[in-house]
Amino acid sequence: MKQIVLLELDSFHHGRGVLEGIRSFARPSGLPWAFHLFRWHELKEVVGVRPDGIIANLPRMECRKLSTRTGGRPVVSVLNSDRVPLTTAVFPDDVALGKAAAEYFIHRGFREFAVVDTWRTRFARQRVAGFFLGLRGVGHRLRLWSTRGGPRGRRAPMATAAMEGREAAGGPGGEPHLREWVRRLPKPVAIFCPADLLGFQLLEQCRLIGTRIPDDVAVLGVDDDPVRCELATPTLSSIRQPSVRVGFEAAGLLQRLMAGEGEVPAGPILVPPLSPVTRQSSDVLAVEDADLAAALRMIREHAHDPINVADILKKIPVTRRWLERAFMRTLGRSPLQDITRVKIDRAKMLLEETELSVREVAGRSGFSDAQKLTRAFKAGTGDTPGAYRDRFRVRV
Repeated sequence: MKQIVLLELDSFHHGRGVLEGIRSFARPSGLPWAFHLFRWHELKEVVGVRPDGIIANLPRMECRKLSTRTGGRPVVSVLNSDRVPLTTAVFPDDVALGKAAAEYFIHRGFREFAVVDTWRTRFARQRVAGFFLGLRGVGHRLRLWSTRGGPRGRRAPMATAAMEGREAAGGPGGEPHLREWVRRLPKPVAIFCPADLLGFQLLEQCRLIGTRIPDDVAVLGVDDDPVRCELATPTLSSIRQPSVRVGFEAAGLLQRLMAGEGEVPAGPILVPPLSPVTRQSSDVLAVEDADLAAALRMIREHAHDPINVADILKKIPVTRRWLERAFMRTLGRSPLQDITRVKIDRAKMLLEETELSVREVAGRSGFSDAQKLTRAFKAGTGDTPGAYRDRFRVRV
């Protein structure tokens, strides 16, 4: 029986998802693994177990110390905290996660963007940098609230490079200053918070000054912690981390390391983020024209139906030429492209969360058959539906 230590993983939402992924890898296949859950301050107990392998939510140096203290046993890290990370590591792709946040707001018609950037962790900095990168070429303003810049700290090189060419503003920190910053932001504005806790706190400050959410300020967090997101007022939209997949990949890597199979990876395994979950804090379309807003709303409400541009024109009293121009001028895409994108987003969610067949996914996302879904999905994402599901789903 292999003794497997799981360190610092059972006290937070993402960590519990990682544990579920580890379970999904080990239990169905009948691996002879006995698990032990510990916290970092219980290092003596960890050594006493005489582990065969360790998966830890710890920085690189602590993982190396842990390996030394346990006689060179393999350690897989699932914490993205180091500038030069451990090569035996599995993380969410935090830059891609930030880009996904930017894409989410752009598709909702926002032209003003902001970031609450107060955490000093590497994963938060990478999410912020990804958000900046996702807005490159959009041509809209972005404002930054940070307590890490200036005399309080030096900005990470990645974030600095990503911010080049953007308008950034910050503050000295503290809730009153944050509230004043929110007051001065042009409205409507989309604010990205690289963690749900920051989003929860921002919503509290917005309520204190009477900011209309999501009409004036839309907020998006990261982690999709259901307790924190549903306790927020209004409820908090969030991007889901691929926690279960991270755990599954970490367990697979640890098994290979313990068996001496293959070479040590050249760098961390990065797992792409899952689809955002829309709740009250961002459930809005930042479009001033009432007819255009109605068209966008109709597309989103009928994504599961075989809707087309002609159906929109039957309900909204505008010409096709006006509709095409309004979409291109405001959103940079045609009505048909928007319909297809919304249908693909729905298909992504179904592929991530269910075991429905591709044919069933097609029917529930507004495509007439699986072939049309596959063709549109491949053009929009670069993957077939099956390949996309394999990247995200863990079969138990």
